Amino acid sequence: MIKYRVKGNFLSENRKYQEICSEYFTDDKNVFAARKKAYNYFNSFIKLLVEDFKIDFNKTFQNETSIIVNNETIDLKFNYGLAIQFTFDEIEFYEIDYFGIYDSNFYDAIALGLSMEMEFYKESKFDIENPKTITYCNKQEWEEGYTEDEPTTFDILETSFDFSDKSDAYWWLTFKEKEDLIKEKDLIKSSFKQGENSFVEYKPALLYNFKTNSASIGVKNIIAKVICSFLNSNGGILFIGVNNEGEIVGLDDDFSLSNKEDKFDFFRLEFENLLFQFFDKSVYNYIIADFNFDYEKPFFSIKVKPSDVPFFLLNKRDEKKEFYIRTITSSVLIEDLQELVNYCLIHWNKN
Repeated sequence: MIKYRVKGNFLSENRKYQEICSEYFTDDKNVFAARKKAYNYFNSFIKLLVEDFKIDFNKTFQNETSIIVNNETIDLKFNYGLAIQFTFDEIEFYEIDYFGIYDSNFYDAIALGLSMEMEFYKESKFDIENPKTITYCNKQEWEEGYTEDEPTTFDILETSFDFSDKSDAYWWLTFKEKEDLIKEKDLIKSSFKQGENSFVEYKPALLYNFKTNSASIGVKNIIAKVICSFLNSNGGILFIGVNNEGEIVGLDDDFSLSNKEDKFDFFRLEFENLLFQFFDKSVYNYIIADFNFDYEKPFFSIKVKPSDVPFFLLNKRDEKKEFYIRTITSSVLIEDLQELVNYCLIHWNKN
């Protein structure tokens, strides 16, 4: 039998979880009628909490939640929230025990739950009346770069969750965040137009050596020198996956060195290792780095803020520290002690 359940856990003042509702809804003749009853109860329960009990729903709960479970004996595994739970007994349809979401701001999982609910009814040959088609931009996949098939259009049953504004890329950002994003994109475009200069540097790979066709610490060392020079000068932006002519060549050469299924995760880890190898941990205060998928091929941008203090590159091979500054188009090592002192006095005093 197919059932719907509305279940809620409350976070009490002593920080313990307390069940506040667990209501089942069934209808032998019309399962969709049971679903409608569950949604009505779900929405009225929220209204009751907010209007009658004056509870700040968004703070007390983790917002509306939705879950689908293939066995009603499996409890809803979440700490606190209010959920619509879809259960079905003795039907071998999904191999997983349960899936769901814990926060209504996490619309990715709500969309997944609703689409799989529809899939279940289609597979079970139910007569579905008036399905609702939504177009949805998946936040998690978009941010991680898997945007080739976005936004996604699929059918769901009627729901109280609002997807009306979820088809636009970056719908989850505030107005200010979108403004900043536009500025960031404009900065990247202008950087490609200008070519390499005292603030912009291109590198085709993070660790791939085109002479040996293998990974090389020497390639990472070159990247680290550029970062160090930006830190000790006026900052800058370094593009990985872009050749010297400003052509976006992508990251496939670096990706080819990975045995991991997630190539982007492999790349992130290698970049983290680079920072760890050549700098102390304070470097993270000055680095903002991420993938860019706005062009035909992905690349990696590293924005470097100017440092408040002198920064040294840790050359572990020679067991020494190196100090680099940025000139018009290159990173220059200052070895003479007096020259280094003079530069630091002038540069950081003026700042």
